[in-house]
Amino acid sequence: MRRWLAAVVVLLLVACGSPSDQGPAAEETGQPSGRAMPAATAMPAATEPAREPAEAPAPEPAPTPSPSTAGPSAVGGAPSGTCVNGWATPDPGTELATFPLETLRTYLGLGSVDELVVDTVRYFTGPEDVEVVEPRTQVERWYVEAILVSEPAPAGRWMIRRTAVGSGVVADAPYGTTGFGPGLWWSSDAGGYDPFDPPCTAAHGPYCPCAWGVGGCSCDDPAQPACTGPPPEVMGCLDGL
Repeated sequence: MRRWLAAVVVLLLVACGSPSDQGPAAEETGQPSGRAMPAATAMPAATEPAREPAEAPAPEPAPTPSPSTAGPSAVGGAPSGTCVNGWATPDPGTELATFPLETLRTYLGLGSVDELVVDTVRYFTGPEDVEVVEPRTQVERWYVEAILVSEPAPAGRWMIRRTAVGSGVVADAPYGTTGFGPGLWWSSDAGGYDPFDPPCTAAHGPYCPCAWGVGGCSCDDPAQPACTGPPPEVMGCLDGL
C-alpha cells in the first residue's frame, strides 16, 4: 500500500512539473510570466529639421522710366516772362531731338555717311514771330549748333521752327559766334533779311505795342522800335547762346 501511494505521488509530481517549467508554456499561451517586462519606451515624435528664417526678398529697384518719344528732358530752363513755356534739351533719340537734325541735314544736303557733331540743341515753344501777320499760331523752335565731322564745313548755328502749316531752317549764323544781335544772323526767306534787326530782347527794348499791317509789326514812335524775329515772350529761351 505504501509503495502504491509513493508511486502515485511520484506520478503526480511528474504530471504537474516544477514551477520553473511553467514559464515558457505561459509565454507561449500569452499568459503573464513571472519575469518583469521592461517599461515601454515612447518613440520621439518625428520632427522636421530646424529651418533658418527666410530672408526678406530684396526690394526690386524702381523701374527707370524709358525716354519719352516726344517730351523734352529735365535739362533746361524754367518758364519766365521772357521764356513763357521754359526751354529744354530734348532726350537723345526722341522725336524732338531727331526732327531738327534731320531737317538740318536736308537743308545742308548731307548724305547718310555725313556725320554731324552736335554741340547744342535747345527746344522751346511760344508765340509766332512778330513780323508774321497771320496766322498767329504757336510755334515750336529749336536752336542747333553743330559741325560736320568729315570736313571743316558746314558748321554753324541754326534756328529751326515748326508750325501746323510748315517747318524748316529759318536762319543761320557763323559757327563760334554768340548772341542774336543785328548783323549776325541771316535768313534766306523772302530774298534774304536779318531776322534779329533788332532782336526782341530786353537789351533792345522797350518795344511799342505792335500795329499789325501788311508789312508785319510796325511802330509810330521811333524811341520804341518794333523788334523782329521771335517775340519777347521767347527770346529769353535763347539766353547764354
